[in-house]
Amino acid sequence: TYERDVLHFLAANLRSGDVFFDVGVYIGVYSVLGAAQVGASGRVISFEPDPMSQVMARRNLMLNGLLARVRLVAAAVSEHDGPILLDAAHLGESTSREGSGSFEARCVRLDAWCEESGIWPDVIKMDIEGGEVLALGEHARRTVEHARAVVLEVHEDRLTEQGHDVQRMLDWLASTGKQLVALESRWTGNFNVAAVVDR
Repeated sequence: TYERDVLHFLAANLRSGDVFFDVGVYIGVYSVLGAAQVGASGRVISFEPDPMSQVMARRNLMLNGLLARVRLVAAAVSEHDGPILLDAAHLGESTSREGSGSFEARCVRLDAWCEESGIWPDVIKMDIEGGEVLALGEHARRTVEHARAVVLEVHEDRLTEQGHDVQRMLDWLASTGKQLVALESRWTGNFNVAAVVDR
């Protein structure tokens, strides 16, 4: 029952041998799914800044026998490279923390990370609790254009509070050559959207 439409979308769009970027891993639900779908010839790159979530995700991948297919990147995805101070209270209700305190994390830009690593995604899932406007943009264009499918959780209320234009972000996503498709799951202040190459 957990975000069934997102799970079904990813299961339908991930292929054997794919590279799957899971941006905002939490306990690894989508990394586990991705690692199972891409098979032994594929790869999952999981970006997660929270050390507690990293431990839980690693454990769940190990329990499912999938850890060897996944590279855990201890970093947040944003508009710059370097350190950032994250507040646990703003990581969302699904955080593995108790909702208090802060910690320093590393930030990476998607295009810069892909260029440096030589790894480019076929499918991207991004759920980063209101950080999506900063993670997406011209510093991520090549990465998003490379992917044939993207699933994005839009934290509409939080983005609006921060002064961001949600529609402008969605228009940018569409400008990468993809068709936007609304997914079923929607709750107060949040919704999921898929972006797929129209072929």
